[in-house]
Amino acid sequence: MLIFCPSAANLDIQLWLEHLGLERYLKDFKKEGINTVKDLETREINDDLFDTLNVSVPGHRNRIKWAGNYLPFIPSKNISLFNG
Repeated sequence: MLIFCPSAANLDIQLWLEHLGLERYLKDFKKEGINTVKDLETREINDDLFDTLNVSVPGHRNRIKWAGNYLPFIPSKNISLFNG
């Protein structure tokens, strides 16, 4: 079940990437000023962004695109990740 969670926007991008199993891209996200999920929400998730973030594996791009469709919705079982 997905629930709306306004505080999801304040989630540190590191936790989000770890949840997706993509923490290897953390340095590139931070370098681009993407420090929270809210920062990612302000970007268009497309091939140009993936190239900038050095995300070249098609499966990783798909995972980020899929998860990006559900910002600020989260699985209810993961609500403990958020402090807000």
